[in-house]
Amino acid sequence: MLNSSPQNDHKQIAAYCRIPTPLHKSDLTAQIKKVLEYGKHKGLKDIQFYTDEAQSGTNMKRPGFDHLMEEVIASKYSMVIVPKFSKIAFSINQLLKTLDEFKKSNCDVISLSENFDSHSESGKKFLSDLITISKFEREHRSEQAQIGLAKAKAEGKPIGRKKTRPSELIRKLHKAGYKYR
Repeated sequence: MLNSSPQNDHKQIAAYCRIPTPLHKSDLTAQIKKVLEYGKHKGLKDIQFYTDEAQSGTNMKRPGFDHLMEEVIASKYSMVIVPKFSKIAFSINQLLKTLDEFKKSNCDVISLSENFDSHSESGKKFLSDLITISKFEREHRSEQAQIGLAKAKAEGKPIGRKKTRPSELIRKLHKAGYKYR
């Protein structure tokens, strides 16, 4: 799927690499090396790197990633290279949201492990398929939740959280002149 000649406009090219713990420092170096080798092979110069260390993929608030996204939204980059999608997103929904931001900013995304280039026809097709799968997954989850709630209700099980606050005490204190807080 990777384009044989990515466009290197007047805009710059960025890369994002992430490791979950400081123990994976050598993995960060390997990710950067992989991106640099790809850049050299494609004739890309001056790749700006954004990295995060000791940052989980489940956390979408990461300093390096946040800074990259600010720059992408500001249209500073025409392309962002990642070693693999799991470095930018933990779930399909997160990935779709992130890829949508790139698309809105006219910034192509290249994932080296997945052999994905959002600028190519096969990359566009892949995104379309991913969106369809994600929509199906959301609808299925919602349907399953509704079925579970209906079943619990039919069995007479309480719906929602168990009340833990002392409501009667709160009412008495309020009558005595205290505020609800």
